[in-house]
Amino acid sequence: MRIKELNIKAFGRFWDKKIVLDNGLNIVYGLNEKGKSTIHSFIEAMLFGFAKPGVKRRVLMEEYELYRPWTGQLYEGSLVYQTGDRTYKVERNMLKGNESVRVFDHVSGQEVTREFGYHKARKELLFARQHLGINRTIYRNTISICQMGNKSDAGLAGEIQTRLGNLSTSGDMGLSVGKAEKLIKEYLDGIGTDRAYSREYGRLCRQIGRLEEELEASAAAVEDLRTLQRQLWEAEAKAEEFKADRAEIESRIKDYEDSLLQGRWEDIQRLREDRQNLVSQLESSRGYGGFDTKDSQELFTLDRLVVQDRGEIMKIRAKIEETSLDIAGLTGEISGPNSRDTGGKRGPVFYRRRLGSSYLLCLLSLLAAIAAAAMGISGKPVLYGLMVPLLAFGVFFLRRAGKYKSLLKEQERAHEKLGLEQQYMERYRDDLYRMISDKEQEQKKREERIKTILARSGAVSVEDYREKLEGYGRFKQLQSRLEETDRLLDVRLDGETFEGLRTRAGGMDKGMAKPPAGYCREGLEECRDKLEIIKEGQSGLMGSIQKTRGSIEVLQESLADLPGMEEELSKARERKEQLDKEREAAQTALEIIREASSEVHRGFAPMLNRRVEEIIARITEGRYTDLRVTGDLEIFATAPETGRQVRVDLLSGGAADQFYFACRMAASDLLSGDKNLPLFLDDSFVQYDIHRLERVMEYLIQVSKTRQIIIFTCHNREKEVADRLGGVYNYLKIE
Repeated sequence: MRIKELNIKAFGRFWDKKIVLDNGLNIVYGLNEKGKSTIHSFIEAMLFGFAKPGVKRRVLMEEYELYRPWTGQLYEGSLVYQTGDRTYKVERNMLKGNESVRVFDHVSGQEVTREFGYHKARKELLFARQHLGINRTIYRNTISICQMGNKSDAGLAGEIQTRLGNLSTSGDMGLSVGKAEKLIKEYLDGIGTDRAYSREYGRLCRQIGRLEEELEASAAAVEDLRTLQRQLWEAEAKAEEFKADRAEIESRIKDYEDSLLQGRWEDIQRLREDRQNLVSQLESSRGYGGFDTKDSQELFTLDRLVVQDRGEIMKIRAKIEETSLDIAGLTGEISGPNSRDTGGKRGPVFYRRRLGSSYLLCLLSLLAAIAAAAMGISGKPVLYGLMVPLLAFGVFFLRRAGKYKSLLKEQERAHEKLGLEQQYMERYRDDLYRMISDKEQEQKKREERIKTILARSGAVSVEDYREKLEGYGRFKQLQSRLEETDRLLDVRLDGETFEGLRTRAGGMDKGMAKPPAGYCREGLEECRDKLEIIKEGQSGLMGSIQKTRGSIEVLQESLADLPGMEEELSKARERKEQLDKEREAAQTALEIIREASSEVHRGFAPMLNRRVEEIIARITEGRYTDLRVTGDLEIFATAPETGRQVRVDLLSGGAADQFYFACRMAASDLLSGDKNLPLFLDDSFVQYDIHRLERVMEYLIQVSKTRQIIIFTCHNREKEVADRLGGVYNYLKIE
């Protein structure tokens, strides 16, 4: 078998997910909690559903609730796989109350569900068991390995014992030793023993004893003859009573059968009326019969996305307008002559003017002080008094210039910050314009695809398509109801023709009161049971009468002809001797079959050991070659360091996982008849060091040439090792 394609409509965290797999090695990579194990479980659910194994009635496993989607009314998917020269598609609805599974020939599209067995009590289609050659328990314990789950549980050992119990000397697991033993025991039971007087052997023993006694006691034959004649009269009287009782019971049975027939006839008439109504409704809806629904999910998804795109474009346009207003505000704030920042201070222009006037006044004060000093020196000492105030004014204006210079630098930094903010918002607005362009192009493509789908289906709009799809659904529902009605008609007719049943119903008493159907069935069953008891009593009594008459005749003849009695005794002894030989031959055959079954059990363990040894030698480079697998699948290996046999549980985690992996591979091949089943490995090598991983990947790359292998991993080690080994593989990344 090869898994070709997974289509997850709704399962766990996945919705409308499609995965395509190759025939050889597949590496499915994803981080933890990304859904690798969900995909692994989806494959198992598509093959086996969620029916709990090992129980006679249908019980859902705990995993049903684990992977049931939280929202929506969908819990379904499909799987495409190839086995032999045929490719199949499995569609399964797992929603409780609406469960269904259908199998199709993937090439022709024809449904082939009825080609496979069906377990009525568990409501389980057995296509996977037929194609894989194994059941769910063996699947989970051999070819499907989860993280830290390399060791098989006790269920696999039990399944192996059951399979071996069904092996005959031809090696066919479909033949049952138990059935053969049962047939031989039934044959021996049919012969009987000397104590089973209802069987031929017991009757012969009794007859022989009786004849011997009659020959020995011929003197008492006359008294015995009288006794037998009296018994014959009593038996004949009892037979008359049985006859009268039987006639009364048969009359009551006929009344019950007529009543049930009347109810059955009314049900059939009602079903025929329902069928006519369904045919009429189906004819009115036949215009929807050829409607193409394969693109419905895509159409509705595209329509929903187009509506979402329009809303998102409107939101982006509003964001552009808002950003443009912000940019305009920043531009005005930067370019205004007396712009103010968030602190409310005056702008750079104001401070430049104040800085210039302060420098000018400082210069003028200093020049005036210098002039006053010069004039004082030249003969006007009174002007010395003006020099100090003028110098003070100069210092004042110089300090004020320093203050304005500091404030100017602060304002320039604030304006530079506003300029950077303006540039960022302009780039952000440009990104929004590009986003609108991309959205509009994507929306246009979706609208074109919608038009294509509508044109192909003959619909004028999505609403028209939805209406036609609903009409198609009604058409299919009516078809299904019509098929169910036909099936019920077949069940109620129960092999009779309609005309024959109408003739029988027409011959009944029309005025007969019809009791409830349940009461009639109970009464009919009770009367039939009584009739069987009467028939058994009559049969036994007639046998007793015939036996008594025969005994009388024998006695009468024995009184006249003893040689005839001796001849009869001789024949009885010959027949008994013949039956003794047949019993002995049957016992010998039973012992041979049991011995052959034991030989098969004894031969399976060495075969399993050889397979495990071959695999473990390859993935450990010959480090472990001497090992033993018990009937309970406990593995003992010879430790190279000490030469002692130890349980692999006592080895390191990586080494133990290697042995359990080899045991699973060997058991799957032997139990499936070497079908090269696919292998599913979900983070199965977490305890392997890089050396062990390289050895097992080298083995898997070689095996993948003849069987499909799917590795689920949250590490890149497997891919890196496969690349180093030059392996060919299909790489899938789960986002």
